[in-house]
Amino acid sequence: MDLALEGVGTEGKISQHVNMCIGDCRTLYKSNSFREADTLDREFAGQKYRLILDAVNRPDSDSTKKKEDYSISLRIEKK
Repeated sequence: MDLALEGVGTEGKISQHVNMCIGDCRTLYKSNSFREADTLDREFAGQKYRLILDAVNRPDSDSTKKKEDYSISLRIEKK
């Protein structure tokens, strides 16, 4: 799952890109995986957060599906 974090800080617009997956990412993407696990601690705009990916709901393998047909369950905890 690709996630774009966007916000505004004292220095203007802030953007970060995060890749996450559920479970052991190495099983799906091998040992050179660039993806993070389902829980990630990240500092953003001077604050510390924990991102927890609970579920990724994919539509059936119909190639006509759009981005809007997908959904995720993501918890964000401020640390």
